[in-house]
Amino acid sequence: MTPQQLPRFLLRLLLAWLGVSALLLLLEGWIAAPLASYLTWLFHQVPVDYALELSARGSEPPGITLTITATARRVLTLAPESFLLPGTTFQTTATLLHLLVPASIILSLVLAWPLRSFGQRLVLLGLGLLVAVVHLTLLEPLVILGSVEMAPLVQVQNSGQQVEEPLIVGVMLFLESGGRWLTAVLAAVVAVSLYEWLFNRVRPGDSPDISPEAPSAVPSAARLEPMSTTSPASPGQRSPARVGPRRKR
Repeated sequence: MTPQQLPRFLLRLLLAWLGVSALLLLLEGWIAAPLASYLTWLFHQVPVDYALELSARGSEPPGITLTITATARRVLTLAPESFLLPGTTFQTTATLLHLLVPASIILSLVLAWPLRSFGQRLVLLGLGLLVAVVHLTLLEPLVILGSVEMAPLVQVQNSGQQVEEPLIVGVMLFLESGGRWLTAVLAAVVAVSLYEWLFNRVRPGDSPDISPEAPSAVPSAARLEPMSTTSPASPGQRSPARVGPRRKR
């Protein structure tokens, strides 16, 4: 992208952001339940200290939230004098649109990227959707798990006890303080780079014809002949005599 294209890109980015945000608002009711089931399935695949179940609540958008029900699987030490017994259950919530903000950033960037044809934009949009799903799969569980880990720690800390912050809580705080937005921009860059790698290679059909039968645009050195400095004599005219010393008789 050249500097001359930057103003138009920013304008398209703003319009794409508004369009994607409006589309997510319209599709929020259809996205909530499948997303909750998908995240629940992800948590069942990894060994964590809590059994997590996510469910969508809220009758009409934009009020849909994901309720996260966490059940301790073993004895968890929260502080020197505070423990969480197995089977202890508590709940926390997450706003659906908040979880989808990185996806909207990725899709807005790939939609606003300057391309030549509508077909190329569709291909880049498909790559953006793929990258958005990967981003959601890798980072959103960290945000949810960090909020679950922090919920009982806040109660213990409010009672005056000193608690040690787990690593997952620090990761969640980093992501919530701007890391999710930064990684979303990087994910969009990955999608654009993947598109460039796929479509900007030299294809066999696009290579120039360099076969021996193809005419050469530049004459070879063998074809070049020295030009005579004298014009040929016209009919009826004698060629100029040679100038040289006369012989004595």
